[in-house]
Amino acid sequence: MSFVKKDILDKLCSQNAPFFRRDLNRALNLVLDSIISAIKDNKSSEIRGVGTWSPRIYKAGKISRNPRTGERIILDKDKRYVRFKASKELEVLINKKEIDD
Repeated sequence: MSFVKKDILDKLCSQNAPFFRRDLNRALNLVLDSIISAIKDNKSSEIRGVGTWSPRIYKAGKISRNPRTGERIILDKDKRYVRFKASKELEVLINKKEIDD
């Protein structure tokens, strides 16, 4: 089961009753837009206790494989992607939950 933006907003609204939903939505959008904007500008973005989002580039000429057919593919242009690295606190929390369950 996935946890989507609407679920985050619903949880924010339930825990912050004095605030209007539209104001919490604006705040959430501001945070997410800031992360996206930083990545577009080729900068990393970090939220302490959660992790770091950083832009990466597959260089042109890299040899890759099609996972379905096994066919070799050579990238003809640079391809950008985002890498997420979880913080140590998040990794400990996730692993602790798995051990406790």
